[in-house]
Amino acid sequence: PGAEALPPHIANLIAPIAPAVHRVAGDHVVPSEVDAGEVGRQHLRGTVTRMLEASEMISDRVAAGSLAIVGANYKLLEGTAVPDVIVGDIPR
Repeated sequence: PGAEALPPHIANLIAPIAPAVHRVAGDHVVPSEVDAGEVGRQHLRGTVTRMLEASEMISDRVAAGSLAIVGANYKLLEGTAVPDVIVGDIPR
């Protein structure tokens, strides 16, 4: 509120992340106080959920045990991917 409107191409990139920001920070967001890592994790979990909801093929295969989805965060400085959410069975 009170801020200048973002250009449409930027607003379209940010829109899918906004729900995660509000889950972490609530309705009154103070940017300097928001845990960006937690926003990323919430966004990742929401993306995995939307994949399952949007694709019958994916959700059927996960349910059948022939597919798993791993949502991971990439740690740039370490060069590693850290799994955050796993849906389905992964053979070990």
